[in-house]
Amino acid sequence: MPPETYTGRQKFAGDCEDYALYIRKLCREAGLKTRLVVCMMGEEGHCVLECEGWIMCCNQSKVRSRDALEKEDYKFLYISGYEPGDPWHEIA
Repeated sequence: MPPETYTGRQKFAGDCEDYALYIRKLCREAGLKTRLVVCMMGEEGHCVLECEGWIMCCNQSKVRSRDALEKEDYKFLYISGYEPGDPWHEIA
């Protein structure tokens, strides 16, 4: 997670999990329900954030639908619950 002093104007360096966790924090502060999603992007594991059916990914320049990303070689595997401590579920 970025430090508490992060304003969004500094350069944020991190991996996909860092991005998803920070965006999740911002969405929750705005009252939006979100879930973390583990997927495969090509041959590599990847983490994205789902919010009301839309996917936020550090490799995309805009919010995308799951269907659109599946056409771009994303394979969604597991999704978290909405609240901390909720179980993860396999995506069929």
